[in-house]
Amino acid sequence: MTQNFTREQIDSLISKARAQVQNTAGPGDAKAADRFDPKRAGQPRASQIQAINALHELFVRQVSTSLGVFLAVAAEIRPPSIEQIPYEEFVKGLPQPGLALPFRIQPRQPHGILQMDLSIVFPLVDLLLGGTGKDQIEPRELTEIEQDIFEPVLHIIATDLTAAWRSVFDVNIQFERSAKLSEMMDVSPAEKVVCLTFEAQFPDCAGKLRIALPPALSTALLRKASAQKTPTERVGSEQNKARLQKRLLKSVFEAELLLPTGTVSVGQLATLGPGSVVILQARATEPIHLNVAGENMFLASPVRSGSQRSGRIQKVLSIVPKEEREDQ
Repeated sequence: MTQNFTREQIDSLISKARAQVQNTAGPGDAKAADRFDPKRAGQPRASQIQAINALHELFVRQVSTSLGVFLAVAAEIRPPSIEQIPYEEFVKGLPQPGLALPFRIQPRQPHGILQMDLSIVFPLVDLLLGGTGKDQIEPRELTEIEQDIFEPVLHIIATDLTAAWRSVFDVNIQFERSAKLSEMMDVSPAEKVVCLTFEAQFPDCAGKLRIALPPALSTALLRKASAQKTPTERVGSEQNKARLQKRLLKSVFEAELLLPTGTVSVGQLATLGPGSVVILQARATEPIHLNVAGENMFLASPVRSGSQRSGRIQKVLSIVPKEEREDQ
């Protein structure tokens, strides 16, 4: 049977349907649409960036110490900024000329790239040659000899980076020389690479150190670093420890033999002259202090060794920090 509706009935049914829809949808169900940014597609998540930074905390501390000891200057490498960009964009963003070297973490793994600004390379080469590192050099390609001179710096970076990455990879970083930057990494120009950018600061120069990782390496690094707990303390490079110890063993400290303090009257001082003998309260058989860098470290007896005055150590004193001595 056909039922005819009046205009008023149709309007009433439409109003009821609209009311039901409004009651069903909550106020927070309607979400505003975000603008899509293709450049940010595939960027590392905040948790991954945090994990990568934590992984490289050891590296920046260790390589700062290692380079500082090797170059005998203050060195500071800051934690990296992280971005994922097309390889073509990474290559175009590098300063030219510059120092860029491919490296492998394993023989069968694809290449990564280490790039350093010449604003820090040339001053460090000058330091290694015995200069001050302050002379300004016009940007140009490094010669073969300069690359050989700079190679120990690269070896230090590779050693400390290996120590940091070894918690997630079985790595052994090996640098290789290549002429063309565009051919260093076997990826297509549009393929995205992860770029770690470190700020390097030395007394008279500063610049950037960049590490680019191809997708195969960056994906594994991001995944394994995210799954790992934040590193606390790892064993540093044995070679760097040995180098630091060798430098410390050559350090020079002021040493002095000191008689214990005593008192002399003004009358005695008034009669003193060449050949006079001052009688002190200390006994001749008692040892005296041998101070090193102003600290009482030994008890010793004054002796002669050939034509030089010397001190024969009789007792090693415990070293107590000045703050603790003041509190006692």
